Amino acid sequence: MNVFFSGCSTQQFLMYFWYAFGRFAWKWVRARETDATGTTREVVRERIRIVRVKEPGDVNVSTLMSLAMLAGLALLAAIR
Repeated sequence: MNVFFSGCSTQQFLMYFWYAFGRFAWKWVRARETDATGTTREVVRERIRIVRVKEPGDVNVSTLMSLAMLAGLALLAAIR
């Protein structure tokens, strides 16, 4: 016998959990940002300038992770 939950209370707990979760999810989906007056703000789209020229010092995270893995493998091979 489970001391913490009886059959009825577990069912009630799960029903309330899904009810509360559903309310939270619905409010989160329908949420809008408002300003101090309570009206919704307009969405302002700014133009983003894309620079396609890479300089010698530019390194992205993927390259750093690949180099770290290669260094780890080299260290592992040197230890064995």
